[in-house]
Amino acid sequence: MAFIHFGSIYIKVKLWIVEISSKIRNYNRSNKKRGFFMDTIEGIQYINYDYFSKIKLKVGKILEAEDIPGKDKLYKLTVDLGEPEKRTLVAGLKPYYTKEELQSKYVIVVSNLEPRKIGPFTSQGMLLAASQKIEDGTEKVSLLQPDKDIALGSDIYWIFYSFFIFQIT
Repeated sequence: MAFIHFGSIYIKVKLWIVEISSKIRNYNRSNKKRGFFMDTIEGIQYINYDYFSKIKLKVGKILEAEDIPGKDKLYKLTVDLGEPEKRTLVAGLKPYYTKEELQSKYVIVVSNLEPRKIGPFTSQGMLLAASQKIEDGTEKVSLLQPDKDIALGSDIYWIFYSFFIFQIT
């Protein structure tokens, strides 16, 4: 693949990129009614940008983590998103964090996720975390957090670059 650099604009030059980009664009225009996931192209399952852009992420702070009786992987979390009402989230973090480690931790929350009943509680969002499979078969999980002091409820936005795609013949 060749990249031609003009100031801050990169031009991707390769026929298959143009073909895939065209397939994605045409699919989005003609098949929005089909749902969230697009067809698999070149082994990657793409999602429609319109759906992706509707996800609302906010900075939150875990105020309290409680055990849920009979659930060995779940905590009931009380999270402050800077809104008048605190939110209840149910998260499978027990194998990776103690209640004390979660206390007062800043987190990134999907704030517009449809509420879901999990056990006796209704979860009103989802935390973002990274996970890594370890060679011994275990998993390492790390909650995503802001790297600077920022107000609760601050919006997280998508930063991306637009690429101009040309076909050179």
